[in-house]
Amino acid sequence: MSVSLNFSSADKEKITQWLRRFEGLPSKSPHEALRASTGNAVLVLYNSGKLLVQGKNKVIEEETKEWVMRELGKLEGSTPLVLGMDEVGRGENQGPLVVAGVLGRASDLRELRDSKKTLGHGKGFQITTHKSKAQFILAFNAELIDDLRKKGVNLNRIQAACMNALYSLTQNLGVQAKARADGGRLNEAHHDIEFIVRGDDADPVIGSASQIAKQYRTISADTKKRATWSK
Repeated sequence: MSVSLNFSSADKEKITQWLRRFEGLPSKSPHEALRASTGNAVLVLYNSGKLLVQGKNKVIEEETKEWVMRELGKLEGSTPLVLGMDEVGRGENQGPLVVAGVLGRASDLRELRDSKKTLGHGKGFQITTHKSKAQFILAFNAELIDDLRKKGVNLNRIQAACMNALYSLTQNLGVQAKARADGGRLNEAHHDIEFIVRGDDADPVIGSASQIAKQYRTISADTKKRATWSK
């Protein structure tokens, strides 16, 4: 049993210094940066920035996780507001393309990583809707995707248009947030949107958008096959 929190490489030194307050334990893997015991649980910091909380049972793990988040929150303060964006369904041959956005702070969403690597997107959906400030979902069913492709509108253009719309929405409402998206830069995306390769694993807010997108696609009733058109 375990629960995890996600931190950037820039946070690692600060987390490492905090962990040194506790009893050090021998590392069990070259991927571990530090292993320590709080008495009730074991905290394992990985080179990737993931902090694993391992306890005797789920209750201890959840209590320790909340305590760790409070303590680390005192160190880092309130992190900047971020509009994190991700998509699901680009590489599929059926069903919708889903582009999701989450408005939130990394300090509130440390439990969230890429939806393919964590606690299941159903639970991730619950955490995100509880701890973020807003969630946005834009879904294109297979039939519309085919219609747009016939007109020369590829998936890159669809995704960029969705992300531009979410960015414009928050800006027009006067919400000041750094816009970040998973993946390589899309040519038609707004220049103020920062694209991060593997961003769903590096940024908790982007990771939470991945959870939202995956959950929506899972419950979608659109199961139609897509026609074979270039991406």
